[in-house]
Amino acid sequence: AIALLESKGFTARDFKALHPGGQLGARLKFVGDLMHKGDRLPLASADVVMAEAIVVMTEKALGCLGVVDENGFLRGIITDGDLRRHMGDGLLARRAQEIMTPAPKTVSPDLLASAALEMINASAITTLFVVEDGRPVGIIHIHDLLRAARESGSSDLHLVSGLAPRVRQHGALVPLAFSGAGRLVPA
Repeated sequence: AIALLESKGFTARDFKALHPGGQLGARLKFVGDLMHKGDRLPLASADVVMAEAIVVMTEKALGCLGVVDENGFLRGIITDGDLRRHMGDGLLARRAQEIMTPAPKTVSPDLLASAALEMINASAITTLFVVEDGRPVGIIHIHDLLRAARESGSSDLHLVSGLAPRVRQHGALVPLAFSGAGRLVPA
């Protein structure tokens, strides 16, 4: 049945539009529905000095910074981990393009949130930039995806992602679960 629907061009977005009140329709969230956008985006140019880049990272509080070229194309990402790895190398005077990891993982706004969560889990990362035509239009954090899963009424995150959400703790990937207070904690 699913193959037939797909062959006819019927998408998850179509299903959500036709069944917004149903349990499954309510769970069909898209990255574009959940992403941070506009002035919430942590972005800096490739030639900015790291002293300035770190200020932007801190202000946006998403644990990373997107590095864009002069045309606004996403060229790299700087994470909190990159900062730790480069600490002591005259970090503050260096340029963002020297520190960034090139070609970061990205998604489109029309990707299902569950697929983005699977990508984050499989890659052991916490954020994905959302791009259109190579330019960042948003950013999605694992907490945004897990919050959406929780709000959709799913007490079992496996129903949403097919994978247990994990975080890196002391070098190991540890599964997360919701506590009785509704907070995510290592399981």
